[in-house]
Amino acid sequence: MLFFLDTDTTEEEVNDIKDKLESMSNVESLTYQSKSAVKEEMSKENEIFNEVMSTWDDEDNPLKDTFQVKVKVVERISNTAKSIEKIDKVSSVKYGEGNGRQFNRSLRSSTKCFIWYGYCFNTCNSILNYKYN
Repeated sequence: MLFFLDTDTTEEEVNDIKDKLESMSNVESLTYQSKSAVKEEMSKENEIFNEVMSTWDDEDNPLKDTFQVKVKVVERISNTAKSIEKIDKVSSVKYGEGNGRQFNRSLRSSTKCFIWYGYCFNTCNSILNYKYN
């Protein structure tokens, strides 16, 4: 799970948030990354990013401080995310919500394609066998 902090979050507030996260029963581990560190990492990934981001100083940097949280029990991730959303200075939480539904839709579509492919293949194979036998 990944969540972002408000851009005006102070270092003291970051430490308070870290303490709150560490006290949550479903949090296994967490990693904090400042917006400066995010900028530096992104700058290394792409020449264009580097060119744009090299013009940003700490005050111009529009990126946000982030926490990456690993949960102990995945089935409780939604409840954990809701608890984190309530923490002051947390601007958004992302944990893949909706990906399960999207995967199921994709799987159903793929299944229909494979069934259609199988039908077409068997039909063509039958025609060829009939014609050449």
